[in-house]
Amino acid sequence: MTRRNLLVACAGFAAALWSGCGFEFPPAPSPEPSPEPQARPIAYRIGVLDGVLADELEEGMQLVPHTGTASDKPIVIAAEELARLSAEQVIAINTAYAANHPIVLVYAGLTDIQALQQLLGNDAFEYALPDGVPYVEIYAVDRDADGSMWQWSLFPPESTVTEYSESTVQNTESGAETTETTPARMVSPGYDNDADQNSRADMLFQWIAEDEQRMQTPAARAAKLQVATAADELTEIGEAWIDQGNFQQSGNNYQISHFAWRLHSMSTGQDWFYVQQKCIFSASKGFTANERRHKGLYLNKIEIDAWMTGYENNPAAVGLVQSSPQTANNQTQITSGVSWNIGGEVAVDTNGPSAKLSGGISISNSTTVTVQDCTVLDKSNDRGNNPHWLYVFNTSEIGGVSDCFFQDCLTGVPNLAITSFQPMNQWIWRLSPEVRAKNASMRVSCSVTLVDTTESWKFFYATRTHKYQTAGQVWTIHIPYPRTK
Repeated sequence: MTRRNLLVACAGFAAALWSGCGFEFPPAPSPEPSPEPQARPIAYRIGVLDGVLADELEEGMQLVPHTGTASDKPIVIAAEELARLSAEQVIAINTAYAANHPIVLVYAGLTDIQALQQLLGNDAFEYALPDGVPYVEIYAVDRDADGSMWQWSLFPPESTVTEYSESTVQNTESGAETTETTPARMVSPGYDNDADQNSRADMLFQWIAEDEQRMQTPAARAAKLQVATAADELTEIGEAWIDQGNFQQSGNNYQISHFAWRLHSMSTGQDWFYVQQKCIFSASKGFTANERRHKGLYLNKIEIDAWMTGYENNPAAVGLVQSSPQTANNQTQITSGVSWNIGGEVAVDTNGPSAKLSGGISISNSTTVTVQDCTVLDKSNDRGNNPHWLYVFNTSEIGGVSDCFFQDCLTGVPNLAITSFQPMNQWIWRLSPEVRAKNASMRVSCSVTLVDTTESWKFFYATRTHKYQTAGQVWTIHIPYPRTK
């Protein structure tokens, strides 16, 4: 902004006041609406709950002490009680699980989760905690009547995040800019307060409330949204295996759901994984201000990568057949879709014995996602066979005369960056027999960068500073291999 334009803007504002006219700021982006309050879930409790969320669970649920035989409701178990369960309680837990009621562990380590799955008869089950995370605040498992298997994990908040600043100094007379970036460093993201803890506990309450209706939730409906429903379409006849990982950053709740359908080609001996990665990045809690000279934490970029352990850059063993969405710039919506046919005789896991199809099977799915003010970069195959995406949002910058109130000139932030962004990524992997023989697992990396923007002035020099905060998880997901007959 030149000196003359700045003076004109200020004079115009003064004239508006003197003439009795009101001055209105541009409307602030609407915050994400609060969800409707849920009735307190009813569940049986075994043991005295431990961990950071123990009080929130006691207050937010109707927990009834377990009598030793009841099995008609979800069961919440203090992880340390697993080694002390009576024979009656073991029977009750198995009966509740068989009746499609969720089983929940509180403050659980890896051995606790493995012990629960063995108790439920899932001896082949495998689980892994995210890198550097020693426990989960909540672990839950459930099986729906249609055969869908749900695994739900709530990871503790990040104890450290990567943070750095980038400042741009702009001479508003000449337009010249200089940029400085501070070195990256590790800092604490702040304390874990009551509001954050309540918010994490609410995620579990919502998940329990969806019992037996989860395949009707928006994420699940998107997973089964077909271009054309067909009798031999994989998601129509196969059972889904769903892993949902949840973590928190600066009060924001993030969920990464993987819907996996699997089949085995009896003609070639290959396995096929069709994976949908449905994400919910709720960013309203981190956005702390909308002042003219300060835009609080909002989404800057999200990067998600996945690969089969030990088979990076080996497309002969793990082939990425299709991935979507494609790179998109300056668009308001994008389509994520795949379409593929697998011929020959195939075996598909269903709720019960595997289904054998002699005429092959199709995979066909498409959904539309809003990406206004967001650039989508498809980086898939940058390691030979990995699905990989980067989502980058517009940032607040020093604007022109129309953006200014005296020297307060920061532009607004995208609505998607401070509400709920829900991308859907999907891909098809073809796995050679050796991948099954080595029982290879999927690795997932997700990082979320928030940005805090401030503006300061000295005479006719404006400084815009972006302060970035990056947090994320890297974890292993053991997708069950399909049955072979």
